Amino acid sequence: MEGDVKIWSTFITPDFNNDDSEFAEIRLHYTEANGSDYKKEEVPMIECDIDLMTPEGKNNWYPGTTYCPDW
Repeated sequence: MEGDVKIWSTFITPDFNNDDSEFAEIRLHYTEANGSDYKKEEVPMIECDIDLMTPEGKNNWYPGTTYCPDW
């Protein structure tokens, strides 16, 4: 994907595992418009660190495992 899009998601539960949860799964559906043609795909979400945030911000707002798109 071209550009500088920052997307992340997390559950507050520190032991949440996106690949092994019976209750929820973080997913990203991406649609790109190119004239009248639309490219649609599902982008896998993988564990990541939020490099734009201070450790204090991460602890306060995103204390669980964080997931980002695997572009």
